[in-house]
Amino acid sequence: PPAGPILNQWIHFEFNLHELYQHHWGFIPENSTTYKIFFELRYDNKADDEHPQATVYFDDLYLGPKPAANPND
Repeated sequence: PPAGPILNQWIHFEFNLHELYQHHWGFIPENSTTYKIFFELRYDNKADDEHPQATVYFDDLYLGPKPAANPND
């Protein structure tokens, strides 16, 4: 792994939210209407009076129903 965060580069990540809910809470919510997504902003080696800032872009954010299995996969 890199020694620090990778700057100015797209970073792909994904989570199976159904599996995470099942693992951590023992159920998958069926009728939720609100979700909160949090990201960490690192500010290593900054002075105490400096405020962290970042520009974040989301290319493909999907939190809908689990897609049906594709038999061709």
